[in-house]
Amino acid sequence: MHESMFSNKITLTTPTGLNTVRVDIIKGESYVEIRLIDTSSIFSLYVCSITSSDYYIIKRDQDILVDYDRFVQVLINLFHGTASNKYSATFNDGVLRFIENCEFRNICRLELKFNKPEEAQFKRYLGDLLGRMESDNIKLIKENSILRDRCMNGDRELKEKIRFLESENTEIRRRYELVSKDQSLLEGKLGSKEEEIARLTNKIYCLENENSQLRYELEKFQRENSLSYKEQLKTKESQVEEITKEMATANDLIKRLRQENLELKEYKKSTLASTQRESEMVDELREKIEELSKKLTHSEAKYKKVKEENKEKTQKIDNLLEQLKNTSKRLENAQNVYNHFYSKKVDDHADNFSDTFSLRPESPPPS
Repeated sequence: MHESMFSNKITLTTPTGLNTVRVDIIKGESYVEIRLIDTSSIFSLYVCSITSSDYYIIKRDQDILVDYDRFVQVLINLFHGTASNKYSATFNDGVLRFIENCEFRNICRLELKFNKPEEAQFKRYLGDLLGRMESDNIKLIKENSILRDRCMNGDRELKEKIRFLESENTEIRRRYELVSKDQSLLEGKLGSKEEEIARLTNKIYCLENENSQLRYELEKFQRENSLSYKEQLKTKESQVEEITKEMATANDLIKRLRQENLELKEYKKSTLASTQRESEMVDELREKIEELSKKLTHSEAKYKKVKEENKEKTQKIDNLLEQLKNTSKRLENAQNVYNHFYSKKVDDHADNFSDTFSLRPESPPPS
């Protein structure tokens, strides 16, 4: 059972120049494993495995003050400081050194010896790499499905809104056309009524002039022939009465026409106000449709971009899996060859093996 304590990129100073590597710190039950992975090739790495006994040797040689329990956290802090340029790290001949740049002289905080990975360490690294790739793939698949659902829901909502707004726009345009037709008809009626009112006004004016003329003639006639022309006077009076009745009828008609004219003007004002409001609503709906169309275009572009990124990541994962399969096959072939030659050697030299190699434990180093 092991867990990842640190995973980040740092810059190392090597004899060939500056190199960027990825650092993974894995903590097991009885060891701490540090991996330096070349970012240009994931199968090129160095490993430093430290147990509690190894740490006490390092502690004694480098005069370290902290115990093994606190060593992992201090080591993580050193790598964080290197990533933030607080410390500088050099790597030469398999030795990693953490250097603190001071004004007087540089101080070496820690030295760690790295080696090429053994078979078990390399298998453990491949297993961790495969697990990380699988988890990243699952995460990418989930994120892709969520983004796809969001894009589909957004497209559906935008299309429904656009369809609804287009239907409303069509209805408002139809109503606007009907109102425009009614307005043109009312304007025609109003023009005819105004012409009729002008004609009747002219007629009233002519009748009034004629009535004045008749009264003048009547008065003149009365002065000249007050006794001889009584019958003509009666006739003229009857004509005057008829003209007066016609004038009263014309006045009533003029009043009705003026009232109708006022009503038509009020209706025209209300019609123009409603027409203007509906025109403003049409403009607002047109702006909303344009805005929704822009959002739809942006969502489609974003969806295409996410789809292309997912395709590239899927292709990259497939390539890495293919490389992993090829590496696993190479390891299996190497293991088979190793087992074949090792078993043959053991059969030929079984007696010499027991005399040459001793399984007794070594004595501990002097304290």
